[in-house]
Order: sequence, then structure tokens, then C-alpha cells
Amino acid sequence: MDVLENALRLVSCFAARIAQRSDSGSAFFVVPKNRLWKFASGEGINTRQPPFPDLKSLLSPQVTIPPNWAGYHFHYYKKSPPTSLSSTTTPLRSAANTQASPVTPSAKPREGGDKTTEVNSEGKPAEGWIRLHISPETITKKGLYPTFKELVTQTNLPEDDQYRLFVQMLIAHYYSDPARREQFLRCQLHAIFSLSNVCEPNAMERQLYNARPELIQQLVRLLHNDSGAGLPLKTIVLKTLRTLARNSQFASNRRSEHSRFHQILTALDSSLNHGILMTLLREHVSALQSTDLSPEEMQYGHALHRLIREFLETPQGSVYLGFAGVVPLLVEILQIQRPSAWTIVVTVADFLSVLLPPHRHNQLLPMFMDADGLGTVIGVIKVCLPLDFRLIAAACGL
Repeated sequence: MDVLENALRLVSCFAARIAQRSDSGSAFFVVPKNRLWKFASGEGINTRQPPFPDLKSLLSPQVTIPPNWAGYHFHYYKKSPPTSLSSTTTPLRSAANTQASPVTPSAKPREGGDKTTEVNSEGKPAEGWIRLHISPETITKKGLYPTFKELVTQTNLPEDDQYRLFVQMLIAHYYSDPARREQFLRCQLHAIFSLSNVCEPNAMERQLYNARPELIQQLVRLLHNDSGAGLPLKTIVLKTLRTLARNSQFASNRRSEHSRFHQILTALDSSLNHGILMTLLREHVSALQSTDLSPEEMQYGHALHRLIREFLETPQGSVYLGFAGVVPLLVEILQIQRPSAWTIVVTVADFLSVLLPPHRHNQLLPMFMDADGLGTVIGVIKVCLPLDFRLIAAACGL
């Protein structure tokens, strides 16, 4: 699982490149979207898939997985080999079709999985939907890869379904351990992060939001302190929300209350001073002022600031966060003079220098002046004169 998460993190880095954007003509570092979709759509984050009603329940050690959990069963469509011209004209099944075939044979138990061996009157293999039982005990005894190879060999599984089986076996094997469930959730969020960088908004609507309409609310729920999520998980949640917001804001309905960008703003309570986004920022600023942050805390802080910048760069987001009181908190960050915090201070100064000029047509500059941002910049300039603070001074007309 560690190798899988590192691989997906690497894929996420490639997906964030401009060459991976949906409007790019570059053919280099092409992300395998079909496999990422199979991984991102695992049953573990499906709101209709017991025993995990939401993402928060994945982190709970009290969850008991029932022995008849649907995640222990894998379904694939078995076709008999064509023997004549008439048989080759049989229409292929739709990838979206999940209904059981009327000729589905009954399953017979077999070690390592359920497999059908019925044949028709001509002695040919039966055709229809087959259900395999994935046994976590068998995987633990024989190992993940040997069990996977055995199932593929025994069932003659079509190549297009093998990666889906591999993902399903990971789910069945690791979901008995809460720590592994959290790690698997991080992997799935890395996959969603990558897909939102390379897919059109319409594709995200069809393949992500239609399957899990409550995903945004569940992601925001993980950011609350009582969710049990650690900093690494919260960091990838912030990154995922940022890419989902960026993916949706270029859609034609981005200003509608039904747009995903608006839904993310609403779910984060970004218009309220006591909302979750402002609460996270205040906690981060307090920690930044009082102590040196660990590397994990620094990564979390950068992810939080990038998400805030993503909102502030849009008229709608700047109105929401501006009147919620984000500017005074950003000024407090500029006042921090401890060397260990300078990477975040310079980051905040950089995006304020972009957002404050009058041509941005937002209310952030008056709010910056009211929060004594100008005096803060002058005080910093007297100590040192980095470029980002000169840009802020230029934006303020100094």
C-alpha cells in the first residue's frame, strides 16, 4: 500500500503539470484515466455502499465489516468464444450496464473464489455475469499477488477487468484495519486529485459527482477536528478540494448556486467568520505565531493557503472570504518575523501582491488598509526588502 500511495502521489505531480491539462496538445506523461477512474470509484467512498456510510466512518476503529459485505464480491461478464459469423455479431455489453444477465449461472464455492463451471448443450462455456468471492483470509494466507494471479488464471478473467479486480482485492484485504483504510482513502483522493487536473468538468460530473453526490460535504467533514483525520489526510483533502474547485470554476454554470465551485464555498462555510475554513486558518496562524512547525504542518499550511488563494482569485470567492475576515489574518501572518515561518510569509505576500491591485475589482485592498496592512508592509521593508513586499507596496501605491 505504501508503494501504491507513493505511485499515486507521483501521478498527482504529473497530473498537475500544464501538459496534462485537458486543453493541452502534449502527448507526454499521459495519465491512464481509465485505471484512475477504476481506483477512484472504489466502494470504500461510495455513500450507498455499507458498511461505510461516509468517509468519516472509514477512520473509526469501531466499524465492524459484516461477512456478507458487498465489497467481498467481484462481478464480471464472461462471454463464450465466438465460433461462427453469427456469434461474432453479438452486441458487446455496455460498460455502464450492471444488471445481471438472465443466463447468469449459479455460483459454486471454490477455494480462493466463486467460479461457475456450467456449460451449455453444445459443451461450450456459459455466458453471463459471474460473481467471485474475495476472501481476506485467503489473501492473508497466500499473499495479495499470488491470490490475484490464481483468480485470474482460474477464471480466465478478461484483461479489461483485471485492474478492477486488483483494486477490489486491495479493498477487501486492507479494510479490516482502520490505519489501512485511511491510507487507502488517501490513495483514492490522490486519484481524484489527478483526475480533476486532467478531465473536463462534464466528465467529472458524469463519473464522479453522479456516483457520489455527497462527496464534497464528506470531504469537508474530514477537516473538522472531531473527524479523527490526521494532518496527512487533511492535507490531501485540501489539495483535492482545490483541484475540484479549479476544475469546476471554468464550467459555464460557475456563477450558479448549483455549480460545484459554489457548493465547495458553501460546504466550507467560507462566508462565515466561524466557518470551518476560517477556523482552520485561525488555528494555523496561532500555531505559526507560537512555535516552529513540523514538515507535515508546513505542508498542511501551504495546502491551506493555496486553497484560500484559489478562492480569493475569483470574484465570488473574494466576496465570501473577504467579508468573513480573511484579510486581517493574512496581515497577522505578514507580521511574523521568525525565520522558520518565512516560507509561508513570503507565499502570503506573493498572492497578496497579485490580489490587491485595483484592476482586480475586489474589496480586498480597502480591507487590507483597514487591517493596518500598509503599516505592516512598511515595518517589514525597514527590516528587509524582499521583492514580494515591494510588490505589495507598489500595489498600495507607495
